Amino acid sequence: MIHHRDTPVKHKHNGFTGQAEDTEKSFLTKDALRAIMKKDKKYFNSLNYPVQLEKVEEGFRAFIPNLRGCKAFGETPEIALRELEAVKEGFIDVFLEMGKPIPEPVIHLDIPYGVFRGLRQREELEPFVV
Repeated sequence: MIHHRDTPVKHKHNGFTGQAEDTEKSFLTKDALRAIMKKDKKYFNSLNYPVQLEKVEEGFRAFIPNLRGCKAFGETPEIALRELEAVKEGFIDVFLEMGKPIPEPVIHLDIPYGVFRGLRQREELEPFVV
């Protein structure tokens, strides 16, 4: 749970909803919460998207599977990766300008069900279980 100094709120999915039953307070201020929730160019460029690199006839192709169509080519892996970074920045700029949603990187975990059932945060995580 993320709590504001004066008004506790419960974190659910990608937003904040309702009052938390917990009276625990934290150091987060309203400004800190706004900064956490602000998803702008700086935010998306700071995310660590998984990158794939493939050898092709012309050299190397680098791409970000989460950002469909975000790919670059280069004679060496280093050039392809450097070019991909520039393409990613342009991709994010265009999507933000157009108001299109930008996927965020995700991780997949294999957790035995017995272990999952014992987690204290199980209720908060259940909406994300596939």
